[in-house]
Amino acid sequence: MKQNDHRKGSPLQGRVIAGLGKACEVLSNERTFVCRPRGRMYIEDPDLRPVTGDIVSFFLEKGDEGWIERTEERRSVLQRRAPETGKRQILAANLDQVIICMAAHSPPFRRGMVDRYIVLCEASKLNLLILLNKCDGLCSSEVDTILSPFQVLGYPCLAVSARTGEGMETVRLALQNKHSVLTGPSGVGKSSIVNFFDPSLQLRIGELNAHTQKGKHTTTVARWFPFLGGALIDTPGLRELGLIDVRLEDLPWCFREMRPFLDRCRFRDCQHEAEPHCAVKEAVLSGDIQQTRYDSYLQFRTEIKEETQKLPYTSESA
Repeated sequence: MKQNDHRKGSPLQGRVIAGLGKACEVLSNERTFVCRPRGRMYIEDPDLRPVTGDIVSFFLEKGDEGWIERTEERRSVLQRRAPETGKRQILAANLDQVIICMAAHSPPFRRGMVDRYIVLCEASKLNLLILLNKCDGLCSSEVDTILSPFQVLGYPCLAVSARTGEGMETVRLALQNKHSVLTGPSGVGKSSIVNFFDPSLQLRIGELNAHTQKGKHTTTVARWFPFLGGALIDTPGLRELGLIDVRLEDLPWCFREMRPFLDRCRFRDCQHEAEPHCAVKEAVLSGDIQQTRYDSYLQFRTEIKEETQKLPYTSESA
């Protein structure tokens, strides 16, 4: 079929495997094309701009270049509030699960950031796995101290070392035949984990900043790979993870340990903050809800309220 026939006939369909600024790499029939989004729909609704993992319809223009006509409906997304603009940033699309990768040390474990990921996954009804890397040299009690607060909530957790291979076979089973996104701060070893399973990819691995103990962004764009019968999206390291599309009234539900207590408060509209006879606060005092998790809840409430106040006034919001 001639290239011009693609433009005049039915569009091709492919998967976005990486972003290239204003263009995308699209994989279709084992070939890669460089395509640009077309039409005002992408300007008027930035959420429709294709992201890694999207299925898109596109036309070829010349050679291996073309333009994207439509982003197909997404079955799931991982998103955050972009720190620079405060707007929605979709990190990856069409996922079965989110792999939250953190390091046991170097950089230090960020419990609050894990809580943020959990809220975003709960709000989007995404399965998650907490993956603790760099566990070589740690005793089991040290690992338990880090992971047990999440394990008791029923979240799956794995302690591994991409350097030594410890626990990596269990990771292989968790990734097999699923579309996963590997996400977390810089320096926690995401690219090392990908390289462990497929050394031919040769993803760049960076060192920590000696002063800040924060990682460097060796992965600069989210990239999709066929992986163990499914697919894996390796993402750049995130330093901030702002909540997006989480309403104040829905936030308690995103903390699964609070759910049994939500209908026991004296007031039906209880915010579980300063109200008397609050079953959630009583559960915190009794130890049924972890104090650190409740502290995260209060912090997220404050952030959501502040962001809501920044929204432009409309007649519908009056």
